[in-house]
Amino acid sequence: MMAENNGPKITVYIISHAYGEYVEQAILSVLQQTYKNYELLLIDNGSTDNTSKVYKHYEKMPIVRTFKFENLALPKVCQMALE
Repeated sequence: MMAENNGPKITVYIISHAYGEYVEQAILSVLQQTYKNYELLLIDNGSTDNTSKVYKHYEKMPIVRTFKFENLALPKVCQMALE
């Protein structure tokens, strides 16, 4: 018998590289879902716009974790999110 995992069943990640204008809409779309057993990773990949300010607004939520990288290649950021 496998041990029960009490952590989130689904991980959703949102990567922004200067998409601050749109990223809050994506975050709200996730937060408004009816399914609630998930975690949300917000990844700022070297943005120079207001992305970090938008992320800061949500970082205190227990289901949200924020990360900041310095303009890595998208496949590398995705791999880090999956790890």
